[in-house]
Amino acid sequence: MSIQCSVCFHENLDSAIACALCGNPLVDSTTQRTTALIHLPPGMTLKQGTYRIDSTLGTGGFGITYRGFDLRQQRPIAIKENFPDREVSRQGRTVLWAVSRKQQREMIDGFLREAQRLSRCQHPNIVEVYDWFEENNTAYIVMALVSGRSLQEIWEAEGILSEARVKRYFIQVSEALGVVHQHDLLHRDIKPANILINDQDQAILIDFGTAREFTQGKTSHMTRYLSGAYAPPEQYTVRAKRNPSTDIYALCASMYELLTGELPLEAPERLLSDRLKPPRQIVSGISDLMERVILTGMRIDANDRFQSTTELIQALQTGKFTSPSLVRSRRLVEQAHLQEAAQSYQKYLADTPNDAIALTELAIVLLHLGQDATCQTIAEQALQLTQTDGRLYGILGLLHCRSARWREAVELLQQGVDLAPQQAWIAANLAWALGKSGQWQSAQSAIDHSLALEQQSVFALGVKAWIAAHQKNWRIVIPSARLAITQSKQSQGAQHHQIWIYPCLLMALDAVTNPQSPDLELALQEAIAIDSGFAWGFRAWKQAQKAQWKLALNDFSQAVQKSQKSDWMSWNLGVVQEKLDQTQAAIGTYQTLPQSADACLRLGILFAQQSQWSIAQSYLEQAIQLQPSLASAHHNLAWVLSNLSQQGSLKDEREVRSCYSLAVQLYLEQGNLAMANQIQDAFRAIGMDL
Repeated sequence: MSIQCSVCFHENLDSAIACALCGNPLVDSTTQRTTALIHLPPGMTLKQGTYRIDSTLGTGGFGITYRGFDLRQQRPIAIKENFPDREVSRQGRTVLWAVSRKQQREMIDGFLREAQRLSRCQHPNIVEVYDWFEENNTAYIVMALVSGRSLQEIWEAEGILSEARVKRYFIQVSEALGVVHQHDLLHRDIKPANILINDQDQAILIDFGTAREFTQGKTSHMTRYLSGAYAPPEQYTVRAKRNPSTDIYALCASMYELLTGELPLEAPERLLSDRLKPPRQIVSGISDLMERVILTGMRIDANDRFQSTTELIQALQTGKFTSPSLVRSRRLVEQAHLQEAAQSYQKYLADTPNDAIALTELAIVLLHLGQDATCQTIAEQALQLTQTDGRLYGILGLLHCRSARWREAVELLQQGVDLAPQQAWIAANLAWALGKSGQWQSAQSAIDHSLALEQQSVFALGVKAWIAAHQKNWRIVIPSARLAITQSKQSQGAQHHQIWIYPCLLMALDAVTNPQSPDLELALQEAIAIDSGFAWGFRAWKQAQKAQWKLALNDFSQAVQKSQKSDWMSWNLGVVQEKLDQTQAAIGTYQTLPQSADACLRLGILFAQQSQWSIAQSYLEQAIQLQPSLASAHHNLAWVLSNLSQQGSLKDEREVRSCYSLAVQLYLEQGNLAMANQIQDAFRAIGMDL
């Protein structure tokens, strides 16, 4: 039985693959050998007789690979034909395209560009490219012929491979892939079938038919091509950010299959609920390290995978690697993106909850974000895993500082300094807590320790100025405060320290310089420019000393509004309001102050001036109860009781005389002879003797 050629109608033997007359591939109508319509027949030559087709090695979605022979160099070769099966057919030797001429040109040019780029990817574990050219209305790549079997064939024949063997092969492939990535190419189809093991037991990466250029971190358009179980989520869309982690996912998925004998779940099945079974649950003999490497490389989020083959190789070779999620979290901290960093740490810890170092770092981030409750929970969780990280005691100590629990803060911060003596921030906060506890000498030692470690720390310099201010060591305050303020202006996120450092500087300059000093005036203007409530109050105080009551009133009002809580400002505001006869406003101001003998005295006097004697009596009695030795309170209470007596509201008039008598006694004890004599003279004038 003969086979008739559909092109020239020549009758051929039934065993013929191609027409003996015109070379057209033949189809046996009985056996329907359709592959003959697709593949070039053995014996056909290309590039004017340079290369001969010997047999078909394999067919993929984008091309056909032939075993061939280089007739000039006298060497076996592999020939890759650009033959995207969904877009083309063949008539004779000629490839017929089912797309526009423009699209055809783009596909052929792209194929040739990839050949040219791949020819520059020189590496022992990458198949070598010899030549590329156009012919038969398509394009071809000529490569070295690798003798051996694919990992897929080896796995099918031998079963699960040993971990040592897989590690060795994939370090080689990763090194090769690193060269590919350096040329801004992605392979996009890494799988066991595309890794050949040659006669020297070396892994060779082949089949770059789907390779494409990429720009790191940029969204780009790529054809949607993938091999299901080996493809990450971003390969399921034509537009996505791609980087080397796309290929790394496929590398790790391939290792997963070779070590477990099972294909991993495809990425879309993992998106809603990541149900990827850990390799050690399938084969218990797989090492913990290999499992962590595979699972890291197969993270759904590309940012959580190894970001380069260098990272993957290091993990496989040394057994030591930091999770890319953790690396990313730390990078966000360095970039001061703390909210994103906190979220990144939490995402990492969801999979690795017992990483004490990551927990500690997250607690520090939360501390800076002011999320104190969550910070404390995380720090205590980390402390259960390790008791030797001084930073944890520092974190908890600082949280106690924020709650004004100074004794507990000192204990924890001291532990932190003992365990982590090189952590300057812990020593600085210990100095703060010691100062708040009145332990000024110890505070000085702690702050000197901190500044020896970090001389330009804004917070530590500010605390040094604050400690010196409380000791009235003004010559230390001024340079420390000035340097702290200068550094804060140059440090991102440190400006808020100026609010509490300027008061130290202003007090020091006021104490050691002339009242008209330009240094004091300049510092005051700078402090007011940052809306320091203290600065407004300081200027008002200076104005009040000059009896500039209206100016003082305005500045004290500003000071009270801009300070969260400052009793001395409110007190001075009340005094200025009294001076301006704003009695009702002064009463309202004094009533905002915490209960004290002085506040009750002022309120008693003001209500008495308004003839509200009973209210005045109540406040003055409270003042005496709070401070029995307050002579002026007894004096004014006597005056109030005298008026109540005149109204008939006092049951025992002897109370009036008793209060005056006690006031005189206290004035005399306190050396205020003028006031004592004034009261005694008033009684003598009416013929009475106290």
